[in-house]
Amino acid sequence: MLDRLREQHSEILALARTLADLARLIPTAGHGLRLRAALDRWAALLGEHLALEDQRLYPQLLASADPLVSSSARRFSAEMGGLASAFAVFDERWRDASAIEREAASFRGDLDSVTEALTQRILAEENLLYLLQGRAGARAG
Repeated sequence: MLDRLREQHSEILALARTLADLARLIPTAGHGLRLRAALDRWAALLGEHLALEDQRLYPQLLASADPLVSSSARRFSAEMGGLASAFAVFDERWRDASAIEREAASFRGDLDSVTEALTQRILAEENLLYLLQGRAGARAG
């Protein structure tokens, strides 16, 4: 499971770089459509990632007898709800490809903010949460 979650992190960050590269090309006509298609892929991947965490990772961590593991899992889960909501607002705001082209500077600013938040979250998951999963798994075995 952790291998798949890490693989998804790499894919999420790669798509973020692709989006940033495309965003720099605006206002070239047609790039709004390409950006919207990439945003749809990003949203789908994030949804898949969150589902895997919610269905498999968090239940394991929350069930841990180790208070550090279970309390950290509760905190991470609560924080992810806020980030998921922020991403949903971003995704909905930029549903229209022509709006992306028309308001390129605003789009780039929003994209940078969401990307930074996701990057920080991924670092925290990699550097703490997934280590705790290893700790919980070792104690269970």
